[in-house]
Amino acid sequence: MPRAAILGLVMTSAAIAQPQVQIIARTGQPAPGMPNAALFTEVDRPVIANDGTIVFRGATNGPIGENTGLWRVAPNAAATLVVREGAFATALNRFGDFGAVRFPTPPTYSLSHTGHLSFVSLLLTPESRAVSVSAWTTRTGTPQLLGRNSQAVSPASVGTISSVQTPLSTTTGYTVLLSSLSRFSPPPTSLLRDTVGGIPREVLLTAAQQIPGGSRFYGSIQSAALNNSGTALVATFDNISSNSTNIPTLVRVGPNAVQEVLIDGVLFTNTLPGGGRFSSITDVALADDGSYAFTATRSTTPVPPEPDTYLFASRDGQTQVVLTRNQPIPGLRADEVVTQWSQVQLTTSGEIFTILDIRNTQTSLTRRVAAIYRRTNWVILAGAGDLAPGFAGGRFGEIRGTIASNGIVAITALVLNSTGGTIGEGTWITSPSRGLTLLMRDRLLVDVDEGPAEDFRLLRPSWFSSNELVCVEAAPINADGTMTVVLAEDNTPFFAIARITPQSQCDSIDFNRNGVFPEDQDVIDFFTTLAGGTCPYVEPCDIDFNNNTVFPEDQDVIDFFATLAGDTCL
Repeated sequence: MPRAAILGLVMTSAAIAQPQVQIIARTGQPAPGMPNAALFTEVDRPVIANDGTIVFRGATNGPIGENTGLWRVAPNAAATLVVREGAFATALNRFGDFGAVRFPTPPTYSLSHTGHLSFVSLLLTPESRAVSVSAWTTRTGTPQLLGRNSQAVSPASVGTISSVQTPLSTTTGYTVLLSSLSRFSPPPTSLLRDTVGGIPREVLLTAAQQIPGGSRFYGSIQSAALNNSGTALVATFDNISSNSTNIPTLVRVGPNAVQEVLIDGVLFTNTLPGGGRFSSITDVALADDGSYAFTATRSTTPVPPEPDTYLFASRDGQTQVVLTRNQPIPGLRADEVVTQWSQVQLTTSGEIFTILDIRNTQTSLTRRVAAIYRRTNWVILAGAGDLAPGFAGGRFGEIRGTIASNGIVAITALVLNSTGGTIGEGTWITSPSRGLTLLMRDRLLVDVDEGPAEDFRLLRPSWFSSNELVCVEAAPINADGTMTVVLAEDNTPFFAIARITPQSQCDSIDFNRNGVFPEDQDVIDFFTTLAGGTCPYVEPCDIDFNNNTVFPEDQDVIDFFATLAGDTCL
């Protein structure tokens, strides 16, 4: 059969090249920036930005009330202390009336794609009485105040801040803050904008504010998302003048003003099968290209035990249902229905990633899958019961996942044998141009102290959540596939945070090794070799481009062109 006819397609399951593992913090190690040479006793909750910056929470053997902090680790740099519990607020932002900074439990912080760290703290008097909750942001230096309780905002008519939540930041550092304001009782959540210098703050969306379309913002913000252009997507409630009912509404808010009502719970009836209005809108997600997703529940009387729930996707002005609770996944198996979804995330181009629970209508068995919606169709990337690449005969058990801004997915899962026993656990990655490949598995040998490599295991989120060490789902991952994981050594209280950098599985795009790339001649030589022609260079022309020992194959062609286009060969 001609090679041109065999693109049909072969997905390989070989493990990729051994990743680079760098321990960036571990228990028993000195905690940089902490007084009295304190040692780490806990390291957890790592998050990673697209530029490779990692932030984690740590605790030390120092005095109680002064022993926890947040550390930042830039690529190829040592960890530096950002803020510690017990630090005087005057060292942070000139509030001499307050004493120490202490983190809530659990600590609340977030990291933008370019490393802007935002966190929430308590401000205490010298007697350790909590007097204010405050939000801060920092890129590299001293944290700057975003907002705190009792702080005035603009316009003054809305009162002062009565509570703050985790801020949201763009790649450029533009920040919005979800806060409650004292004028209203009970105080609904409002959307505030940070300005240069942090003070004063400007209210973007608050109660009784008129919204274009004849409605007014009435209740608390239920969910919010911010993209890198500074546009926010807010799920809230409106009170329309002709109707006293609070209406679930989706509002787009630009960097300077409320822009428009996108979804109105009363008027938006045509998209719902059979009509009707929304009773709630939650779980909003917003991409840089303006596309968005949200979950909505239909309002019915009486309220059923399982309300009609839908996942919507909107792109280029067209909004449609892409998932319906207790209905099959569109375009996939008719005998499997979706019972719930979670972790809805969008890439910068608007692809939707989520974790689905699905039930087989013939057997009533349920399983969890990681799935992605790519413009018009759903693709299941991995699911419980599927063969686990890299584990001979093993199948996925419990699954978690997350997605990077450019579409690379990381999946963490248990692997089970035919009787349901645990074989191990691992992390897999997949990019838009590649199938699922094993990145690393448990029993990872790591050199942590310049001595013999030690045997570590990956920590699944459910494992350390049950021990009150909170972490995001799966392994946080950035645009080039680098991620951070928590490792533990068996039968010891030893924990470590590691930066995992995948090694490209593919050869250089300079296929003919002439030092000029990318160039047309690389493409010509690749296809000449693929067709069985002679390599005209001293160095061998290796047609096994992705180095999976299967060649020639369709995936070599796919990976060659994906790499040529700038994709990461993971």
